[in-house]
Amino acid sequence: NLRKSKAAAIRNRAQRSSLRTALKKAGTAGSSAEDKTRAIQLLDRAARIVRFNRGMSGATGGGLAGVHNENWVERFVAPLDEERVREIFARAVSGRSVRGNVNAILTKTGEQRIIRWYAEPLRDSDGRIESILCGGEDITEQVRASEEVQRLARIARERERLADLGAIAARLVHDLGNPISGLSMQAQLLIRRVRKQRRPASDALLQPAERILHAVDRLNTLIRGFMDFAREQRLEIEDVDVADLARSVL
Repeated sequence: NLRKSKAAAIRNRAQRSSLRTALKKAGTAGSSAEDKTRAIQLLDRAARIVRFNRGMSGATGGGLAGVHNENWVERFVAPLDEERVREIFARAVSGRSVRGNVNAILTKTGEQRIIRWYAEPLRDSDGRIESILCGGEDITEQVRASEEVQRLARIARERERLADLGAIAARLVHDLGNPISGLSMQAQLLIRRVRKQRRPASDALLQPAERILHAVDRLNTLIRGFMDFAREQRLEIEDVDVADLARSVL
């Protein structure tokens, strides 16, 4: 038992030393590698979970006892990322380092957390790769904040686009308003003259003039719609009686 305890202590010290070295190579900095990466786990060559730290327990929402020897990819990686993570893990098993891979994991409650991973292969005394040491940073809040910034930027761009369209609509209304008003006046004047003359020959002009006036009215309706669109909209929120509102629109 004493020999086993000493051997286990030596292995633990070796793993901690390998951890610091691996994370340093992976580009993580800080006075404490474990504090910096928060989540640390050791996987065997088949991606089975050998051990992990409290940071990993916090990220996944559960302790090691419930997942020991389970396949890491199958147990925790989000389905959309599984194939890509398997390929990356295969590269690590072949001896290559992994730096900055980002993928989603599923917690015990089903929540998704976004982790940025750094991984280094660990070798035995004969130089053969026996396990993969992984350190991860939980960047979920950073990703969400970035997505929120992008969403607000899209809204700002959309508002700018609508403002440009409003300016175009205002210019269009201004440029079309005067000619259409003149056309309407001419059509009304022609109709009045035809009706005053009361001649059979003049009646042939009445129907086309009325059609012109009707078309002008439709154009004016469209122009008013453009004007409403170009005008700044201000919402006034107030309590209404639903029954009265329904009667007013039906």
